[in-house]
Amino acid sequence: MINYQCAWSFDLLGNEVAAIPLYEKAIMLGLKADALEDALIGLGSSYRSIGKYDKALLTFETAIEKFPTNLDFQTFKSTTLYNLNDSKQAVEELLKILVKSTNDEHIKKYSKALLNYAADLNKIG
Repeated sequence: MINYQCAWSFDLLGNEVAAIPLYEKAIMLGLKADALEDALIGLGSSYRSIGKYDKALLTFETAIEKFPTNLDFQTFKSTTLYNLNDSKQAVEELLKILVKSTNDEHIKKYSKALLNYAADLNKIG
């Protein structure tokens, strides 16, 4: 927990480079579920912030496996996909997240169409 708290403090100060090894150690040593979720978000977003997109993607994918209902991980993964020049997959995933999480009646009304777009953004007709 101390490693996690120190990592979070460095992260809040904008020092992701110092935060990363502390997040890694905290995760390796074991954290309870709620702290683990936050540590994985912090680690993945710190990797992303310093341009280590492959490590960020792997972190978010691992987190999604552990916490499949947490849409934060899927959203952060989408931003990382964009950074990896996979804009198509990023938008597809964001559309799915939007439809799954929205309370907006207008978006709900068109959710079927949006999910069809998400399945293949390049489809014509």
